Amino acid sequence: MKKPIFIVGEGRSGTTTLRNIIAEHPNIWGVDRESYLFVENWPQANPFFKEYENNFQRLLLSVFVSIKRVGLNAHKIIRSKALPEDIKNELNQFKESVEYAKLKKYFKKTEKIDRFEIFDAISNYYCKKLKKNRFIEKTPYHLYCVREILTNYPNAKIIALYRDPRAVCASWLKLDNLKNLLGVCLSWNKAMREIKELKSELSEDQLKIVRFEDLISEPETTLRSICNFIEEDFTSKLLELGNKSNSSYESDRKETGFRVNSLKRWQEVLSNKQVALINLICSKFYSDFDIENYPNKLKPLEVLYMPLFISLEPIKLITVKLKKLISRYI
Repeated sequence: MKKPIFIVGEGRSGTTTLRNIIAEHPNIWGVDRESYLFVENWPQANPFFKEYENNFQRLLLSVFVSIKRVGLNAHKIIRSKALPEDIKNELNQFKESVEYAKLKKYFKKTEKIDRFEIFDAISNYYCKKLKKNRFIEKTPYHLYCVREILTNYPNAKIIALYRDPRAVCASWLKLDNLKNLLGVCLSWNKAMREIKELKSELSEDQLKIVRFEDLISEPETTLRSICNFIEEDFTSKLLELGNKSNSSYESDRKETGFRVNSLKRWQEVLSNKQVALINLICSKFYSDFDIENYPNKLKPLEVLYMPLFISLEPIKLITVKLKKLISRYI
């Protein structure tokens, strides 16, 4: 199989949009969901990858469900063993394939199997079935697993996507009421720090860093550059988003296309105090990643209130983390 492609980055940075666009390429199969294949010790990570290690049928089920459903939804399906009809049918079809026969024969011979060998067989199956020659996988948190990815796929192409932190914060806060502004800012900083480290470690043939705003405002130029990086011919089909729209705002999901007006939507969602706090925490990365540093627009009373606003954010963050922890056991 040709060099696989992995999209990584901070959540709500447009990774789904980019995956859907590139998956429109006639040579590329897009893995259905975020697999978390390389992730361990994380809430979304699949605990069954370890639990069913060397249990061929159970591990196969775990990997298969993980590329068909997201995170905790996949965990529930695997634990219940009650497969939705679509997954059951596709799994049965896979079990009739040459790839499955080879996988089973290998396990019978060695009595050892891991999730990567199973994922390889499944991706080969779908690429062959759909007449593609490579796959693209998108799990944002794989940003912290790039070294593991390159260990398993030395010739992989890594695309690291990033976005204006104010847009990321607005998107998260609108989507998830358990998200906290301080937590999102710290997570964004961590992601940008990791991207900088990867840039210093990897070659230009291994890693391409893409700004989401460029993808939306200059789609053809950006996509031509990405195609050059992944060694594929550019096709205008990539510009035809169809129903694969930007998912940043729930109310926009029926709209399609590259919506430039969405780039500044955060200005309608965030308050002056929130923007000032984001700038305070995240601006140290603005110049490195060509992010415009909009001036704070605080009113006199808001300036006086800012110290209290900032001091309350750590308390909110701790409260949010406690709620999440409690929700796992209820």
